[in-house]
Amino acid sequence: MANKLEVLTHEVSSRGLSWSEVAYMGDDLPDRECLDAAGVSCAPADAVAAIARSVDYQTRAPGGRGAVRELSDLIVDGTSPAE
Repeated sequence: MANKLEVLTHEVSSRGLSWSEVAYMGDDLPDRECLDAAGVSCAPADAVAAIARSVDYQTRAPGGRGAVRELSDLIVDGTSPAE
């Protein structure tokens, strides 16, 4: 398995983004570095406690049950998940 932060760093760089433009959703400890690097960190309702406590926004929906849709709707509507 590739290092998640390396992959994300490559994507951010290749797309000409700044980290402040990145929203990242993760649910477990291997996501910690990416969550810390992203401008907005998010977790689904069923994320492990250590991750849930550390993110800017936690969805009401669990992973696989609408969490990404909830986050994308906030972004499309122009509402910052971190607010």
